[in-house]
Amino acid sequence: MVDTYTAHFIEKISVADDTFQYNFCRPNNFDFTAGQYVILEVENSAFSDDRPSFRSLTIASAPHEKMLSFVMRHSDSGFKKSLQALESGNPIVIKGPLGDMHLPDSLDVPVVFLVAGVGITPARSMLRDAVYRDSTRTFRMIYSNREVCTAACFGEMCDIDLENYKVINVMSEECENWDGPVQLVDADFIKEHTTDLENPLFYVVGTKGYIGAMKAALQSLDVPEDRMIFDNFG
Repeated sequence: MVDTYTAHFIEKISVADDTFQYNFCRPNNFDFTAGQYVILEVENSAFSDDRPSFRSLTIASAPHEKMLSFVMRHSDSGFKKSLQALESGNPIVIKGPLGDMHLPDSLDVPVVFLVAGVGITPARSMLRDAVYRDSTRTFRMIYSNREVCTAACFGEMCDIDLENYKVINVMSEECENWDGPVQLVDADFIKEHTTDLENPLFYVVGTKGYIGAMKAALQSLDVPEDRMIFDNFG
């Protein structure tokens, strides 16, 4: 049985072009592990289409925080237009938490995030939790975006305050305010920016196409599948 809660809307914050962070008051007794998701439904939604009025969304905030946050791109879907129309105090329904995507118990296991676009949400939750716990785990993140203006939480990910954390940002298109790497991430790029290929767990989050490409790249680097964890954002 999946638990059901009511949460109330606080605000939405722009975190990239056409990309918003939606913050809700966290319901009493709602506990979760960083990396989990919920089913979020807007009841009596202001807009509708031929799709359901609910979505599975990874929690972008950390377990110690008082708010529940979700990050998503805007679109003309009825669900997202209904989210855009929420006013402070409006209720939504969440079911969960769900999913078993979480960090390993042992801090000796390093983690590499291979993330594209709004797939940043589980990594954000895990990293904010790691900062709160003053974690000694080694984290590396290769964060792929089309251009800087579309990169959700770009500045925040650059400023994560952990001693053993490094982010490598890469854009797929030439863009303003960017003099870093411009390319699609491949096996050579992963090898160049990941000093250890044998011991980490690789968390791959993005679209189906991105996940397929990263899985093939990791396989070519002889990373065993039991060290790959996937989260498909569609």
